[in-house]
Amino acid sequence: MTLRFHGLHYTCLIAAATALLACGDTVGPDLSASPYLFRAVATGGNETCGLLGDSTLLCWGGGLGRIPTRIYGAPRHLAAISGGPGHFCGLTADGAAYCWGGNQYGQLGDGTTEGSITRVTDDRVEITFKAVGGSLRFTTISAGANHTCGITVDRSAYCWGGNFDGQLGDGTTENRLVPTAVSGGHVFVTVDAGVTQTCATTSDGTAYCWGDNRRGELGDGTTTARHVPALVAGDARFTSVSTGMVVSCGITRDARVYCWGHEVYLGAEATDECDWDGSTFPCSKTPTPVAGDLRADDLTAGFGHTCAVAEDGTAYCWGYNTSGQLGDGTTEYRETPTAVAGSIRFATLSAGDGHTCGVTPEAVLYCWGDNHRSQLGDGSASLMWTTPVVVWGW
Repeated sequence: MTLRFHGLHYTCLIAAATALLACGDTVGPDLSASPYLFRAVATGGNETCGLLGDSTLLCWGGGLGRIPTRIYGAPRHLAAISGGPGHFCGLTADGAAYCWGGNQYGQLGDGTTEGSITRVTDDRVEITFKAVGGSLRFTTISAGANHTCGITVDRSAYCWGGNFDGQLGDGTTENRLVPTAVSGGHVFVTVDAGVTQTCATTSDGTAYCWGDNRRGELGDGTTTARHVPALVAGDARFTSVSTGMVVSCGITRDARVYCWGHEVYLGAEATDECDWDGSTFPCSKTPTPVAGDLRADDLTAGFGHTCAVAEDGTAYCWGYNTSGQLGDGTTEYRETPTAVAGSIRFATLSAGDGHTCGVTPEAVLYCWGDNHRSQLGDGSASLMWTTPVVVWGW
């Protein structure tokens, strides 16, 4: 759920503007071009947003329509975006943070619980963007389920929003309406806000997590909730982490992928048992390598599935697949990493609730999975695609 800056090379593509409607099908068409060149994508619950090379913000799904729609009112010079199930956040080129969407827990960080306003007319969508309070400048920001976290230019971590499980890391369970410093004085370089937990890494590759831990998702060898950062167990050194629902994952310095938490989302065989409300279930309380010795350059944990970009650009996903969000042409649950269909090479991925999107090195955007609210942006009336489809527009 964390935005990342990627040095994609934007080649000149000529789009074939062919209208497509595909009711009932699950396997997407084999399209090779898109009208848009994307530098970044962020998936939420029922909506998706993307940034073009010139910083134009496009969003679709929810009540915004079937195809990418330009968003008016967006801050100038947006450089990156991040999405949660009900809100999005973005950073400008100079590190100013803005958020939009739902705000019932203060996850927009503007000191209120008032959500942003979206005005939709026949030819225009305008959103009121909330400036995150505190005059802080960030290098990265991550929109979780009901909270948001970011790393400032001095490498301090701040979080705000819902804090029911201590996922803000300030030593309390009180919601915060503005950015609040994470306890411990750690110097962080990456952070990722999940559903009820948050994880971050330091410059030496040490990983810390905090929040709910009933399924071992903090990786510290226990199932004890932590309201301040807890050291992830083991000797692995991580370059990035990604947190989803009851699971956390990370990429190590040698590109290996490890996950910890509930077995359903691990991509590997569990090494422990967890006890929750009197019942036991398989879990891993410490980092466990995913099956197949997967080596990855990018990693994203959604709300029931996880995906990674292998070193050769192949996308792999695992976990729940009821809406085709794994992209393998089926709706079958996968316990281990399974290649996304189509032989497409990706630079980065974003896993949402029931859908996934990815940007290729040529800046073409593909999405797959749930399309009930048109969050795939392909312009079709299909309720799902189980393989990648090009995000369209005409």
